[in-house]
Amino acid sequence: MDLIERMLEKFGLTLPTKPDYYRQREGLASAILSVRERSSGPRTTATVTQSNGSNVLQLFPKTGDEAD
Repeated sequence: MDLIERMLEKFGLTLPTKPDYYRQREGLASAILSVRERSSGPRTTATVTQSNGSNVLQLFPKTGDEAD
């Protein structure tokens, strides 16, 4: 974004008018601010789930005779 601004100044160019919702610098600044707010808040730990001793993710639950 800074490079674009420098090029505009150096060559005397202007960007076309953009809609209000398309503001890159403000959007990036708000995204960074929201990440900082989330990371500075209280930390929560994930709950530990019991495993069946396998490191393979079970995608489909066992049904019928397999469930026994």
